Amino acid sequence: MPVKVEGRKIYINTQTNQTVKICDFRNQRSFYEKYYRIFPPYVKNQSELAMTVSKFGTLSELENWLKNDRNAKREPQNEAGEQESRNSSSSGNQIEFAEESTNKRGLSEELMSSLKEGTLKPILERVILDSVMDLQIRENYINIYYRGGNILKITEKNREFIPHFDINYVTENTINFTGLPYTLETNKDVEAWLNSIPYLKHEMDIWFGGHPKNEREFQQLVSRENNYSKIANSTDYFIIDIEYDNRKGDSSKKGARFDLVAVKWESDGVKRKLPKSYKPTLSFIEMKYSDGALKGKAGIGGHIKDFKTFSDVDMNITQIKSEMAEVFQQKRELGLVTGLKGNNNRLEKFAEKIEYVFLLANHDPEKSTLKSLLEEVLQKENQNEYGFDIKFCTSNFMGYGLYKENFFNTKTFYENFKKQIFNQ
Repeated sequence: MPVKVEGRKIYINTQTNQTVKICDFRNQRSFYEKYYRIFPPYVKNQSELAMTVSKFGTLSELENWLKNDRNAKREPQNEAGEQESRNSSSSGNQIEFAEESTNKRGLSEELMSSLKEGTLKPILERVILDSVMDLQIRENYINIYYRGGNILKITEKNREFIPHFDINYVTENTINFTGLPYTLETNKDVEAWLNSIPYLKHEMDIWFGGHPKNEREFQQLVSRENNYSKIANSTDYFIIDIEYDNRKGDSSKKGARFDLVAVKWESDGVKRKLPKSYKPTLSFIEMKYSDGALKGKAGIGGHIKDFKTFSDVDMNITQIKSEMAEVFQQKRELGLVTGLKGNNNRLEKFAEKIEYVFLLANHDPEKSTLKSLLEEVLQKENQNEYGFDIKFCTSNFMGYGLYKENFFNTKTFYENFKKQIFNQ
């Protein structure tokens, strides 16, 4: 039987060594916020240890005792935040990870119905009203982002809707997670989570203060500007997805991850009606924030190499076009693309040709890195090594509205913006 401290269940197991497992807000076995292991000679009789643990008034006191008196070692790999979250990035930070990968994104009829007219409708309404939150569709679950981080994940499982907040963001404990419902079955359950959002935002603000994730935050800005800001109807691109990743279970190593997947659907009145002579273009956008992101495996050259591997497989392009058309339609049905409000023309097929775009934010013109990389790309394009168009996007007098006039092929970008690329 577990013991409790501050309402949290704590499971203790004794074999050669000993584990002390502190449950997260769900208070269920296997969902542990902290997982400690005690090794000989510090192992105690299990009953004695349980009695000692139960006497602590706070979790903080318990953890200090485990680390200082029992020399316990924490095992993050066995904790819920690590097991359920995304893959860690190369930086090693626990929350800078690629989004949970999936093979096909889209929501079931039940989840769509609940968001539109059922129990989850207040959550959708909150997202639409709150411009700093952004809902993205995954494989039978949704991620709601705040400042580029996942503030709320809702998964459909066995006809239940299960909420999740990544407890790794918590630094100040301003919210009592034990009081939050494990499932979203009733209006009261939903209300409890909605009421927690200001506190969840606060925890994430503090965490981001010490662990800034500028690239992800600006990705969300691009989504907001082009999908549901007051200028969204006039831009030429809509964001279908952010942090797309279909590499899960891909033994061929030909899956892909993209910062943003967009549709180029020009704001021309005729083209918005989708005449037979016009098909919107599927666009894959990589965002690079500052010069430190330009080089290496996740830099410009590495991304182009990975995209070539992905695009060389015709079936990959066919499948992602079908997947993104469905996701885009579901986002429109949910009211998440207000730039197309009143437009009933359904996008079913994309143009045959695709775009691969780099969106560069806050490049320093006094650094030569970008110039060198562009020259490498130009050389390979001249030798026809890629087989697809590479474009670079600039802003239209600041801002992140995506207008077709600001997309340039590599050669034009290099020639037109020489001083901005490298001011020798």
